[in-house]
Amino acid sequence: MKLYSIAIRNIKRNRRRSILSVSATALAAMCMVLLFSYIRGVENNLKENILTYYTGQVRIRHKDYDKNEQMNPLHLNIGSFEKVARIIDGIPGVSAVSPRISFPAAIYREDEKFVAMGLGVDFDRERLFQDLDGK
Repeated sequence: MKLYSIAIRNIKRNRRRSILSVSATALAAMCMVLLFSYIRGVENNLKENILTYYTGQVRIRHKDYDKNEQMNPLHLNIGSFEKVARIIDGIPGVSAVSPRISFPAAIYREDEKFVAMGLGVDFDRERLFQDLDGK
């Protein structure tokens, strides 16, 4: 109890310093909460964008694709997409199936080189779950 009374007496003795300390602590806590909220929002937005525009919820690939993914092995495809799409469309809860393939690209303009990633899509199937008409 003695320590508690000493702490209260110290707070009351220099009120301006105590108010400044409490205000600085509250401001720092608010800034941390705001920063962590912003970071969480960026993470969620990144995750949503990757799922919507790049990978989708499920990725179906050739069994050897993972071993060579860094080399972008376009020859390791799954074969007949239509057959696979019919099977997946038959699964309850599946709203859309859309094939996508990414490939590296380089754009040369005058003396400059721009590296890019291309994404091949089936626009008719993509329209089932994305707004491609620019509304």
